[in-house]
Amino acid sequence: MSQMNNPNSPALPNLNMHSSADDELFDPPREIPDAEIYNFIPRDHVFYFKNTQTSWRMGVIQAEKFRIHAHERFGHTKDVSSVCVATQVEGPSPGTKAVLKIKAQVAPWTGDTSCANYLPITQEIHRELSVLAKLTEGGCSSTPRFIDFLAFEQDDDDPVPDGYFVVFLLEKLPGLNLGRTFSEFSLEKRNRVRIAFAKALREFYSFRLFHHDPARRNIIWDERTERCFIVDLEDVEERDHPVFSTRHFDPWKDFKYWELCSGELDTDEANYDPMVPGPHEELEDTDEALYALAARTKHISKPDGNVATKVK
Repeated sequence: MSQMNNPNSPALPNLNMHSSADDELFDPPREIPDAEIYNFIPRDHVFYFKNTQTSWRMGVIQAEKFRIHAHERFGHTKDVSSVCVATQVEGPSPGTKAVLKIKAQVAPWTGDTSCANYLPITQEIHRELSVLAKLTEGGCSSTPRFIDFLAFEQDDDDPVPDGYFVVFLLEKLPGLNLGRTFSEFSLEKRNRVRIAFAKALREFYSFRLFHHDPARRNIIWDERTERCFIVDLEDVEERDHPVFSTRHFDPWKDFKYWELCSGELDTDEANYDPMVPGPHEELEDTDEALYALAARTKHISKPDGNVATKVK
């Protein structure tokens, strides 16, 4: 594959990375032995990032998904997105861990790309680059920091000649993904997660962003520091236009959207944890209100049938 320069890529920030000895992103650990990305690169491949002058050896692929994309100029295409933990092998901090997010085109664009004077990548990749740069440059502490980026053009012997192959190098956050673990937590621990998540989402909203894929699988929980992090930012929309007001945390809507109302993915409001308020409760967006919600002990039903909760 031939490395390409993308004129629309944001400037890379100069930063120090968080280091973690943990190679796992999920609990229980995951590995996809027949990952699609291995049709492009071998296992243990080492990527060199020119901007940071560092080299990173990829670990096992722990998550992978396929997506179809539309572009106003180039038509439609399909790509695979693969995620792994990488280890710095050359650079100022050998042994440091980071996350590699690799996106490779697996089907040609249906339209004409001959008029493009740059590597025709998806609008999703452009959007994720822009969001990551905005959050990193703004010092957001609730999302992974953006470290570096590579863009290659596939060669003739690759699956899609002249197709894109891009690599995001991101901070390896402490903690594990909530996708499979939240249901195993005690009620007290779920309350702690919700408090930490609310604080993270407030910060996220302050950057005038909206996440179109809210789900517990896109939340990292670090029990040691009692913090949550929001990840998988490819479906995040920037809402800088004055027509959009800055979104504020709403415990009823946001706990529901992000699948944090109860341990199980239960849509019955009667089974929600006591901390989750009813849809018509008016609550201040403060830490004190969050702690008051966490102190609730039981559900009561209002005369109109809505579920509410009694403060202890």
